Amino acid sequence: HNDYSKMNLYQAYLELFNEDMPINLKIGRQDFCYGSTFFLGSNDFYDGLTWDGGKLKISLLDNFWIDLIAGRYVKLNKHTSDREPALYGAYSSYELVENIDTDLYFFYHKGGFKFFHTDLPDSPRWFTLGARLAGKIKEGFDFEIEPLYQFGRIDNPERQERDTITAYGGHIEAGYTFKSEHKPRVFSAYAFGSGDNDTADKKYQEFHGNIYNDNYLVGDTSLIPDLSGITVGSSRASGIHILVTGLSMDINPKLNLNLDYHYFLADKTPLGVSKNVGSELNLIFTYKLFYDINIIASANRFFTGKFFKDAIDSDKDSSYFYIQTQIEF
Repeated sequence: HNDYSKMNLYQAYLELFNEDMPINLKIGRQDFCYGSTFFLGSNDFYDGLTWDGGKLKISLLDNFWIDLIAGRYVKLNKHTSDREPALYGAYSSYELVENIDTDLYFFYHKGGFKFFHTDLPDSPRWFTLGARLAGKIKEGFDFEIEPLYQFGRIDNPERQERDTITAYGGHIEAGYTFKSEHKPRVFSAYAFGSGDNDTADKKYQEFHGNIYNDNYLVGDTSLIPDLSGITVGSSRASGIHILVTGLSMDINPKLNLNLDYHYFLADKTPLGVSKNVGSELNLIFTYKLFYDINIIASANRFFTGKFFKDAIDSDKDSSYFYIQTQIEF
């Protein structure tokens, strides 16, 4: 009795520019994708992230640009963008030296994380200040450092008062690609988001970062959706710390292997509840069928930690498999 055939208008915009001027204006439905998409990225495997609004790019120098952004989140399928959540701000990038960039950004997101997280208190007003340093040093070594600080205010329905938002998060990553026919690359990363389990101190300290963008740091199963935490039963693991290590290599010119391991630790939990959320192992094969067509197959396993046992008296693990075709054009 239901029609499950749906079509989404993901992007439709008008772009205005003049090659003799350092200004580019894009108006309409569009996505915003910056850096490694730790904070703000594009459409992922599960949910589209697109906005109705405008972006003004100003390229003052050959090695420096700044984007001014104003947009409203689009509810795909419904084809609407309401007043909330809304995103306003600026993202800038400067090339310090060859292959090394430093970015600075500042965003005001009105009601954004309340829309995406049902356990969040009401009427949030968030400001996010972030910086990013990324690039390559010599041959083979790559790195990325991205700290964020959040502030603002949020209504606390338990005390009928407003709490002050003070939260922080970020990530640091490094990798090395060996000189070899198979191009093996080893990498490791640490990501963190502050948590909060005290509702009486008039401060809200839970970090809310990436919004539905598919960041590899949280793993492929998406059981841990982002660095803000996860609620199981009536227990909240608030704020997540993640340790990641992995290996990728070309088995042959057409077949690539990626193997990574993630360990999740909560920043704050209720009294008597373990902070050990669990770990996850991801195995991904990518086969280049043709020049512009890839076949991707993945097998993933999430191993529950003691947090789940304390929260709902369950230690069942979770498996996730998929195969997909990726066409580039």
